[in-house]
Amino acid sequence: MFLRYDYVDAEGSTYDEEHSYYITDVSFKPIITAEKIVLEKTSMFVETGWDGSNPATVYPINTTNKAIYWTSSNNSVATVERNTGFIVARGAGTAVITAHLVDGTQKASFTIKVKDSVLIRRDSDGLLEVVLGVNETGEERIWKCID
Repeated sequence: MFLRYDYVDAEGSTYDEEHSYYITDVSFKPIITAEKIVLEKTSMFVETGWDGSNPATVYPINTTNKAIYWTSSNNSVATVERNTGFIVARGAGTAVITAHLVDGTQKASFTIKVKDSVLIRRDSDGLLEVVLGVNETGEERIWKCID
């Protein structure tokens, strides 16, 4: 294969001097675009102070550019590190965490619900109960006291 190019200087003058090169080996890789992002979990129930992640996989596996960035809809509830997806539960409430492909073609989201880790209240019968957070399915762990 023979490749020739012309040099143009800052004033726009063209030079046809010996600027020719031979290329002996050229290979092309097809660009494989992402079809979807799949998150390990579609929702999470956690307590304030929890930290961790929700792994994302880009499909097809041989996608050319798998770079992802992360965002949170409510940083007072849950923050997410933009490049790693590391999440910290900051306060009670609900947030949507989204993984975006950097090329803008795909995204996937999940809901994270955060409960305060300890809550003291009275139940409908007037008994004192201590809510010790939530389990993985979002159910409160309650310890009841008799006054």
